[in-house]
Amino acid sequence: MFILLRRDPEAARNEKSVLCVRIGQAPDAAEASTNPAAARANPRWVRSTECTGCMLCQRAFGMMSPKHHCRRCGWAVCGSCSPNKLVLDQWLEEEKPHVVQKMTSSEPLRVCTNCHGAAMASPEPEPAQ
Repeated sequence: MFILLRRDPEAARNEKSVLCVRIGQAPDAAEASTNPAAARANPRWVRSTECTGCMLCQRAFGMMSPKHHCRRCGWAVCGSCSPNKLVLDQWLEEEKPHVVQKMTSSEPLRVCTNCHGAAMASPEPEPAQ
């Protein structure tokens, strides 16, 4: 059984997030579905049945707004909230069971705006000398 919970309207306007939590889910998984940093640290592919709208902007999924998944955190997002691609050191496989791969991706993969922003804000590793 799944339930869609929304934050209060003021928080939703400020944070632009939808809380999609599976009933009975572990606390770490619940935090990963509401906290972008926790989602990146513990990526989990959000199932189609768990969320009916974009987890960033709350736009309902449908024919004109298809669902995409960020390959870095696993959140279900709309196309407007996932226009970027990055080569990732850790990523979720597109095929079920969506296993986390802990190796560099061979090509750039779709990421949400949260993960893209975090990657761009992170300092680049210094080259070995």
